[in-house]
Order: sequence, then C-alpha cells, then structure tokens
Amino acid sequence: MRRCVRDYIDLRYVLCMLGFLSLSIPATALTDDNSVHTDTLQAGYYSAFSSPTKFDTIIYTGKILFPKASAAMNPEFSDNARCQAGIRDFLTGIGADTARHLRISIVGSASPEGYSDFNRLLAHRRATALSTFIGAYTSVTPTLSISTPKSAPVNEYPSLRSAALTAVCLQPSAFLSPETEQPDALSAESHKNTGVSENTGHSEYDDTQEGTGQSQVSGQSEPTGHSQCRWPQLAVGTNMLYDAACVPNISLKAHIAGRFNFGADWMCAWWDKKSRHLYYRIYGGDVDLSFRIGRRGGGSDPFAGHHLGLYASMVCYDLQFGTRHTGLLSDKYNYAAGVSYTYSMPVCRRLNIDFSLGAGYAWGRMKKHTPIDDHDVWKSTHNWSWIGPTRAGISLIYLIGPATYNNPTKKGGRR
Repeated sequence: MRRCVRDYIDLRYVLCMLGFLSLSIPATALTDDNSVHTDTLQAGYYSAFSSPTKFDTIIYTGKILFPKASAAMNPEFSDNARCQAGIRDFLTGIGADTARHLRISIVGSASPEGYSDFNRLLAHRRATALSTFIGAYTSVTPTLSISTPKSAPVNEYPSLRSAALTAVCLQPSAFLSPETEQPDALSAESHKNTGVSENTGHSEYDDTQEGTGQSQVSGQSEPTGHSQCRWPQLAVGTNMLYDAACVPNISLKAHIAGRFNFGADWMCAWWDKKSRHLYYRIYGGDVDLSFRIGRRGGGSDPFAGHHLGLYASMVCYDLQFGTRHTGLLSDKYNYAAGVSYTYSMPVCRRLNIDFSLGAGYAWGRMKKHTPIDDHDVWKSTHNWSWIGPTRAGISLIYLIGPATYNNPTKKGGRR
C-alpha cells in the first residue's frame, strides 16, 4: 500500500515537471522566422500558458488607463506612454505567420460610479479607442467586450477605468478541426483565461440578460440595449424670468464635444389691446457657445456646473402702456453680443436650474410714437447703444436622452 502511494506521488511529480516545461516552450517558438522574441513580449504585461486543445498561447496583454468619465487615450496619463509603446512594438514586430493565427480581444471597463447605461457606453468607447489605436499597426479585427462592475473598493476605481488588450495565437490545426468552436466561443474562453479584468464576474447586468457578466460586442458595433443608439446629449428648458414677464420662450442645448456646449433659444409675446393703446409685443432669440470650467458632478450631465461662453442675440419689440405714455418700436432687429456666465445646478436626475448673466454691447434703432385720437403718430427715430448687462436668466432645464442625467444625492452621487 505504501509503495503504491509513493509511486503515485512520483508520477504526479513527473507530470508537474512536464507541465512546467510546456509553459516555457511557446513563448520562444511562436513563428517560423523567430520575429517575436521573449524580450519583445516582456514590453507589456506579459503572461503565457498552454491551453489543452484550443490555443497555442496568450502571447501579450496590455492595459490602458483613462481619466474619470473620459474615453480619450492620453499618453501622459498614468503609465500609458510605456503601455502604448509596448503594444505598438508588439504589433509591428509580429511575423506574418503568427498574424494569420492571431486573435485580439479588447475589454473596455468602467468604475461603478454613476448609472449602468452610461457606464456601458463609456466602457465601449474606451474599448473602441484602443481598437482604433491598434488599427494603425495590425489588420487583425479585434473582438470588443465590456466590463461594468456593480461594486468595487474605491481605491480600485482608477484601475477599472481602462481598456485591456489580449493577443492569443491559435494553433493552425484549430482552424481545420471540425470540432473547433465558433469565434465568439473562442473569444469568450480567451476572456475567461486571461484574467485581464479583475471584476469581470461581477460586471453590471447585460442589456439582454441580467447577470451574464460581460456583454460581448463584435467588431465595432455598439453595445446592445439603450446604448445601441447613440443619443445626442440634449437639454430643453425655459427662462422663468421671461415666463414671469408673460413672454413664452423655449431653449435647446446640445453637447458638442469635450467641455463645449451649444445653445439656442427663442421667445415670442404678442399681446395688445388697440382700443386702449396697450402694446406688449416682443420676439427674438439668441445663440451661445459655452465652455464648462471646473469639475463636473456625478452622472452624465455635460450641462451641469460652471460655464463661460459667448453669445449673440437679436430682438424686435413694440411697447406702449396707455394713451399717456410714449411708445417704443424697434426699427427692424436690435442686436447684442457679449460674454456670459452660467451655473447649472442639478435638482434631480433629469432637472437642472440654470442661473445665467450676460454682459456686452447692445445696439439698434428705435422709433418713438405717441397716441393721437385713434392713431399712433411717429415722433422721432433714435440710434442707441449700451455697454453693460444685456441678459439674465433663471431657467428650468430638462435633460433628454438615456445617457444624459444627474446622480441623485442619496444614491450614486459623489463618493
């Protein structure tokens, strides 16, 4: 009995030694022309192992980190310069034989902050950014997937804002074997074995099936569900000061890119009572381009926070308040242009209140008229100009689209 146990232990020792030797072989024998060397592979986060039947080896893994709520690859951020150089050197140094059997998978990830819709979209954009980067160095089309953990320690958030690349060299026989799995299944197994994303098993629910872990995305397609259609980030609102003055108005804001927003609004009031010479007529609008300054709060609202901008406006008016008052009538449009400051305060998930003030130069031409009998008689025409405050507003803003929202204060806000 003891002899059997000893023989069994010796056999396990021999098998372990053979397995150890098999780990070191593929890293230096990937191609016939030996164009991929061990020192090249060590430029990134390198790991290698031999899968029983499907794969030759995982030959390269690399990870790019992103700033909070950003999908722009910045070489100056964290250790990205070295990682990008390692990915570039690996892809440009790989041989043609290996390239034919190479599969690349990219996993975009986001930290648990905010809402799942935005996190999935952000994770996909990060994966797409890395895919675009490697497109200049290889013709292999990567398989994209996303990882959006439900929860994680706060100190791990920076590492979760990432896009991780894994390059797998398949055995040539795998393409000829009738038992070979479909590409999607191979990609799924490669994700399972790489360990690229530490929180993949706890990722946010899939759009099509809750609790599936990762949402697979082939090629350059968008994530499924709400993120499939790229909604523009828009907001519609009304200036409550104008409303209080009985001037109906509407405004529309659109997020352009980065910190820039574009806005336009229109107002129109056409009240009159000719028998008493009461005229309250005004219509016009303005456009503005604003730049967000400072940090934005939680959620995905590019309109929240402090903004500086430039604006231009035009207006027509006809104002008279009874027979004892001189009326003012604009001669065509009057104009104004200047700089503006806006603070947009989030109220709830879909509502903001904007406090804005603009100052600049206003100019135009107006006519004065006075009522005589049943007619308004022209008295004089004046050119006028003004330097100083030219507009003010307290506006109620509603955010439009599944990717535009604020985080509630009690749940999912700043941490």
